[in-house]
Amino acid sequence: YVNNAPTLWADPTGLQVIVIVVGEGIVGDHSAVWIGGFRGEPVLYDPAGSYRYGGEQRPTGDLFYGVEADLQAYVDFHTDGPGGLPVTLYEFPLPPSEQESVANAAEEQGGFQPMFCAIATSGALRASPFFEGLTALTLGGLRRDLPRAPITTYFPARPER
Repeated sequence: YVNNAPTLWADPTGLQVIVIVVGEGIVGDHSAVWIGGFRGEPVLYDPAGSYRYGGEQRPTGDLFYGVEADLQAYVDFHTDGPGGLPVTLYEFPLPPSEQESVANAAEEQGGFQPMFCAIATSGALRASPFFEGLTALTLGGLRRDLPRAPITTYFPARPER
């Protein structure tokens, strides 16, 4: 099934925004947003996150571009890392102009302090008219307030017994 890496096929056209929620609704959970096409390449906005593409230093403003905005690597980082957490992807098809608005808002907001990822994610998403009513201040609020969308959840591998 899609070479055992379904996120590689999440958006072959570059017309989606994917809201990422890591965890199960407790402290230590996280949110981010992946934009399929911005200036011809994907963008990952990981506000207040700990992801590092290839173990490199985090970029200024918590934004990853092009190959560094690797959705599969991001999911694997959270599911396969220490304490492996489930990752839920909420997929929204948006026209390029609205994707650009979300990416521009993420660039303007820049990096955030820990515990403010839901606020940052909501703030970037609100740049699109599709998300204009989103006012989430917490991850629970973000999950509740997101418009209905196709979701996929990836779970950490279970140790063999």
